[in-house]
Amino acid sequence: MKEIKKWTRRMQAEYALLWLTALAIAAAFECGWCEEGALLGRPRAEFALETASILLTLGLIPTALRLFGRRVNALRDLPLRTALKAYHRRNLARLALLAIPIWGNLMLYYATMNSIGGLCALVSGIAALFCVPGTRRLMNELEITNNEEPNIM
Repeated sequence: MKEIKKWTRRMQAEYALLWLTALAIAAAFECGWCEEGALLGRPRAEFALETASILLTLGLIPTALRLFGRRVNALRDLPLRTALKAYHRRNLARLALLAIPIWGNLMLYYATMNSIGGLCALVSGIAALFCVPGTRRLMNELEITNNEEPNIM
């Protein structure tokens, strides 16, 4: 159980880092450290970036949510430490797939001052809320029960 809690805390810290970085990006633009509206008056650049942003958001969110669940099924037969390490790597990959649209769309919102980037960042953030790591979630996904002593090797 100690091993599970250790990995859960690590994944929770990484998840918190996702949100802290998003807050830092927003704070940098709001405080004037980064220039707001850098792409205003450049309609082609705005259109291209907004289109790419929408397509990335539409592609990465389902990939992050669905592929993770399918790949976790293969980890259930592995020893506990190996399964936890592999689960952690897959969780990092999922967070990276969600961080790209969250952070990128936040920057796009502030660069274009158009609500498309903000909306895509909001949708990506809501999708990230479905990925909050926790002990119960980890145990359910890896099918670990409290009654039996898991194979730690």
